[in-house]
Amino acid sequence: MHKKLKLTAFVVALFGGALCNWSWSSSMVPEWRSSPLIASAYAAKHDESSSALIGNWKGQILTPSGRTVSLKMHISADAQGLPELEMIYGGARSCTLDGLYEGWAQGESRFSLRSRGGIYCDKLSTLSLMMQPDSTLFYIVRDWNGNVVESGKVMR
Repeated sequence: MHKKLKLTAFVVALFGGALCNWSWSSSMVPEWRSSPLIASAYAAKHDESSSALIGNWKGQILTPSGRTVSLKMHISADAQGLPELEMIYGGARSCTLDGLYEGWAQGESRFSLRSRGGIYCDKLSTLSLMMQPDSTLFYIVRDWNGNVVESGKVMR
């Protein structure tokens, strides 16, 4: 059993370290450093997914009370090419959010939301965006407890 553990540790150190760029500190604790191989693969996927988001999106939401509320999203790229988001609710909600890009994972771009004021927007925390085959954008908004508050589709 002990020999198998040593062999497994050696294989992980040899191959895992090459791909993931693990290093060992003087205290024998593994430290992670990004690998150029993994970073370039992430960057390629990130560029592909975030560039498709850039533009103006709009849609309408039917609230539980039966009212229709407009929703607009303006997504642009910052100086580093990362998405920047402005999300504007019209009608009775009448509030605006800024979205800070948190990254891309499991097929969705994720943003943390910051309200510019407005009772409805103050309770919103995160936004997930997923491009659809029909060129619409599916979104999920969550509150500060992680509960889904709303979801829907917007179009260009």
